[in-house]
Amino acid sequence: MKLIKRILPVFVVLGFLFILTSCGYNFYNDYKGKGAELENGDSFKVLVVEDVNKMKEESKDFFLIIGTSSNETCVTAISKIQSEFTTICYTGVAYYLDATEAIKYQSKGAELTSSLGVKSINPGSDGIIVVEYNKGKVVCDSSKNDEQSKKFRQNGSLSARAIADYIAEFYKVEA
Repeated sequence: MKLIKRILPVFVVLGFLFILTSCGYNFYNDYKGKGAELENGDSFKVLVVEDVNKMKEESKDFFLIIGTSSNETCVTAISKIQSEFTTICYTGVAYYLDATEAIKYQSKGAELTSSLGVKSINPGSDGIIVVEYNKGKVVCDSSKNDEQSKKFRQNGSLSARAIADYIAEFYKVEA
């Protein structure tokens, strides 16, 4: 009986840890479940807002894609960016922030836009938002659709090829 009392808490803790690790967000499963044509791999690294804020505080240069798998246009855009990565033999990573919760709840959306330093997290007709940070400051935000974001656009819309090319150049990763 004493042995059971000692072992039972161990199994409870192990079971709890298993549940925690199996419930994490899986970008590839999420997007594939919505119809995205993605290869499992390391092309996209999922960040949470705290990660982005830490990178900003550390004055890092980085590039971020904001989207949600609940937006069909975003799913298509992510698929196209992945395809372009393959075409140009890009072996690096693109940072991704899932904005599902913030888009659902506008009050969180306002907090998120302020925290990230962007105009909007609503992707509109483009399906995604592309943000470039230089030394932790936003230097390009595609939600503004301004002169700076033209480098990501073709005929007025965000272009998967332009984004993929820019990411590859930004991180200077070669095949």
